[in-house]
Amino acid sequence: LHMICGVKTNIITAAYVTEGTANDSPYFKPLMNDTVKIFKVEEISADAGYLSRENCSHAKDLGAVPYIMPKKNSTTKSLGSTAWAKMVKDWKENPESFLKHYHKRSNAESTFSMIKRKFGNTLKGKLDTTKENEIMCKVVCHNTSVLVEALLSYNIKTRF
Repeated sequence: LHMICGVKTNIITAAYVTEGTANDSPYFKPLMNDTVKIFKVEEISADAGYLSRENCSHAKDLGAVPYIMPKKNSTTKSLGSTAWAKMVKDWKENPESFLKHYHKRSNAESTFSMIKRKFGNTLKGKLDTTKENEIMCKVVCHNTSVLVEALLSYNIKTRF
């Protein structure tokens, strides 16, 4: 499951299911594109699997500051991506500040943990389509539960 989630509510704003061996990086753009249709994204943190100049530029183009963990040998050479150069420079010159933003990505791990605890960490389906549907059902159930919790916690009145 590739997904973006909010840092306050752990709501999943976009999700894609792929084979377990699929590379993360190509899913960054569609995840961001889906998310910004509904939410204003000010910053995005992601692990090194999403690291690329193209993804940094895409985040910037959508109005978000990228915080994607650079690799040890990453340089500030922009190669056309000023967002990349700025991000790597911040990582090298202000690591404490960079990590403060980057570590918000741990909310994604918390979200995965929430789903597994509430809805189990195994799939019952045998076919790939069935497994994908089962995972997306878990996403819908997770979002429903965090929305209900938010409604009750913040005493939000709804009208249907």
